[in-house]
Parts: sequence; C-alpha cells; structure tokens
Amino acid sequence: GKAQFAFDHIFDIGVSQDDVFAYTGEPMVAPLIQGFNCTIFAYGQTGSGKTYSMEGKLGTANAGITPRIIEAIFAGIADSEDHLEFTVKISYIEIYLEKLRDLLNPASASGTKTQRD
Repeated sequence: GKAQFAFDHIFDIGVSQDDVFAYTGEPMVAPLIQGFNCTIFAYGQTGSGKTYSMEGKLGTANAGITPRIIEAIFAGIADSEDHLEFTVKISYIEIYLEKLRDLLNPASASGTKTQRD
C-alpha cells in the first residue's frame, strides 16, 4: 500500500531556538548517553529554515539543534560514572538533487545517488 506518515508538530514563526531544541533534541540526550542511536531528520523545501534550525548562529542564544545537542551529550558524558567509556560518532548528511553530501567533510562529495523503491 501507500506509505503513511504522521504529522506531529509545527513551530510558530517566532519560536526560539531553545524551544526547538527542548522539543526535538533534548529528549534524545538521555537515550544517547544510554547507548541508543538517534536521528534528527530535517526535511523541507529549500529556504524553509532547516539549516537555521540545525546550525543556527553558533556561539549565541540562537545556536541550533546540532551545537546544543553536542554540548548536552558531552555534559552527560562528563556527569556519568567514571568507569563508563563512550564513543561518539556524528554524521551530518545532506541529500540534494538525489545526491548525498557529507556536510562535515564537503570535499568528500561522492555524487552517490539515493535509491527509490
């Protein structure tokens, strides 16, 4: 049959980056510290605010989800029991015009096309 997707939330135009993080990123921190994999998938048309929501303005109150969640993860690691060890891996991938690009290493653009069913 046809794929169905659930619509769960929309943010008002005046919402703060802090509110966006509190709703989308912060709930992922505890599971990440417990060893679960988590994904934030930002989808929308060009110019809809995905990059701003994810990156924001670094070093300000308008920092986006990515710097906030990284800070929260490392704070959680610092607060964890001393005998625990952690490995942190982060991917930041863009799919544009059906091509994948690693945004943490833009020079590695492979031109790999996405596959559709």
